[in-house]
Amino acid sequence: MLFQMGNTQSEWTGLRLEIPSGTLSDGYYELEPISISNDDRLVGVDQIAANRQDNSDFSGYMKVETDGATVKEFIYIIRETEREEQTTEDESVIRIERARILDGVYYSFQAESIPFEITLTGALSGFVTGAGVAMASIAALMAF
Repeated sequence: MLFQMGNTQSEWTGLRLEIPSGTLSDGYYELEPISISNDDRLVGVDQIAANRQDNSDFSGYMKVETDGATVKEFIYIIRETEREEQTTEDESVIRIERARILDGVYYSFQAESIPFEITLTGALSGFVTGAGVAMASIAALMAF
């Protein structure tokens, strides 16, 4: 799952989990940080795998629960807001702010790119909890 942090030509950053074939057992799975250029993202998953970097400032995990015959997968994502992304007078957030729309994309098992948008609902000077909750809510609805 990748998010575009700037304009339409900027790099994408986020998290990944390579899921082996079959079903995951109940439990928690840590997501790996990943970033990629816009050009590489547009080429597809093979280009992303070949040229990815691990300098994402997102962190998170996937939780898998089995309830009878139903398997539920939840993704929790957080992004720490760096000091240089805040003003020095009132510590308001510059880069990720209330009502900002983030473009996102995730990939199906068939390597299909599925775009989505998230509107941030709030931010704090430490962690962007509003974004994490919004992203987790959207991600919980996605089928991986």
